[in-house]
Amino acid sequence: MAKVDKKVPNNWIITDTLLTYHFRPRSLMGFDRSKILQETNVNSIVEKINNRMDIKNAIQFSNQDILDRENRTLSVKATSPVQRNLIGRHGEIVFLGTGSCYPSKYRNVSSILLRLNKNSCMLMDCGEGTFGQLYRHYGSELSDILRQLKFIFISHMHADHHQGIVEVLLEHKRATQSTDGYYSPLYVIGPWAINKFLNEYNSYFESVQWRFMSATEFFKEVCVFSDVVKTELGIIKLKTVYADHCKGAFCIALTHREGWKLAYSGDTQPSSKFVEIGKDADVLIHEATFEDDLVDEARSRKHSTTSEAIEIGVKMNAKFTILTHFSQRYPKIPAFSENYSDRTGIAYDHMTVNSESILFLPRLLKPLNIIFKEEEEIED
Repeated sequence: MAKVDKKVPNNWIITDTLLTYHFRPRSLMGFDRSKILQETNVNSIVEKINNRMDIKNAIQFSNQDILDRENRTLSVKATSPVQRNLIGRHGEIVFLGTGSCYPSKYRNVSSILLRLNKNSCMLMDCGEGTFGQLYRHYGSELSDILRQLKFIFISHMHADHHQGIVEVLLEHKRATQSTDGYYSPLYVIGPWAINKFLNEYNSYFESVQWRFMSATEFFKEVCVFSDVVKTELGIIKLKTVYADHCKGAFCIALTHREGWKLAYSGDTQPSSKFVEIGKDADVLIHEATFEDDLVDEARSRKHSTTSEAIEIGVKMNAKFTILTHFSQRYPKIPAFSENYSDRTGIAYDHMTVNSESILFLPRLLKPLNIIFKEEEEIED
């Protein structure tokens, strides 16, 4: 391979993100590099936090505090390791997008990767930019993740929940297709409209492959589901109900063979049907689009407020509730009642949760409030 000459000609400019060129006034004409984004140095951030006593004091905790919180908050009476694992021994929840409507600086739109074991995972919703978020999160390991991906659940046909599915299907095929051309398409579970959408894309733009199953199939106690998916993912029960949102919107609850249960709301205003299928969930992931003061707007748009989402967790008897799908008007930390803070977590893009880390989520609220408050003051 020929050696590339890295010398830049005099009439070329190498650009950077937020590089600015001023035309007027003439006194400022030229390039302005003052706003260029600098590479984030994780060590410098850790050092800064270690030098801040208010942040350190907010995140410090003792082993006894962890045990007390686990026993008191989650009311875990079982003593066996499997029963005490909220998301299984090898399970992980990776939040790829936690905002609503459109991407923002802090939050991309809805997508959650659920890793059910070391070799299998599924996506719950697939909003715009999901593949990019996967690439940012996993980097060189992304091909392995795509090979482990078994199916995608689409809760409803709003763009912030399904617009990224085509790219994921195409990239999954590139990662898994054998040299002789064999390809086993992903299952796509959702409303009939997602099947129509993919068929139209397939007809007018480029070839995509998938295997569709209507979410209504999972209304039944017993339904036909791929034995391969059951075996590889370990899902022994999967239930859906209509969400109280738009036409063809669904909530989902799944039970794993290790004994843990997860419920995901998609978009919905408070739903008794969802409470029923999610009963006794170990982890509830619920949309919390609006603050409590905006309950009228939440009703008109058929979404939930933060306290309503938390209350669903209480009615469901969920051991832990994670809030997501926040309005982009407050993409950092939404306000919610402190009465529930010890059993409630706030989701952020690229946040990874497992059975050990989930217990620490409430402890992050105070230090994050400190950090984000300072950033807001700088932006203002």
